[in-house]
Amino acid sequence: EHFVTPALWTTLGRPELHGQIPEDVRDYLILLHRENAARNARLRQQCLEIGSTLTRAGLRAALLKGVAWLFDGSTAPAADRMMRDIDLLVAPDDLDAAVRALIAAGYRDTSDTFVEPGHFHHAPLLPPAGEAGVELHRDLAHRSELLPAHEVIASATEVAPGLLLPAPRHRIVHNVIHAQIEN
Repeated sequence: EHFVTPALWTTLGRPELHGQIPEDVRDYLILLHRENAARNARLRQQCLEIGSTLTRAGLRAALLKGVAWLFDGSTAPAADRMMRDIDLLVAPDDLDAAVRALIAAGYRDTSDTFVEPGHFHHAPLLPPAGEAGVELHRDLAHRSELLPAHEVIASATEVAPGLLLPAPRHRIVHNVIHAQIEN
């Protein structure tokens, strides 16, 4: 439910704990960790393809939440983080153009079935062959003044064509807002 199983292996796989875990549990944790690492590699590739699509449309997006970990050079194992979807922030005025660009690239718009009136991101866009749905955000929360999109985008660093990595302070604040205020 909380997507922490792969991260358990990082801790429980330490040599001093390794022998204390039943073999079937150990094998299961290893399998989940390995499969999650492979999935995250596919998610990273999907992000790169999205970035290329956005670049061709003259747009760019900031990586949010989990997918930012795939591009930040962190020493944390990429296999630890399980992700449900790809969250990207675009400038509010660019949202419609970004949606159109991804639809033109084969993504399917689900706004006919997943409508959340007044929500700060577009309904999920489902990939033609990719690993995860994409949520394009125009704001980072219902209370957009807490962390304005333009501030995040202006101080972000390009990590690949069309993809920006928000400054660490913005990533932290966004995660707090998302976990403590939105959820």
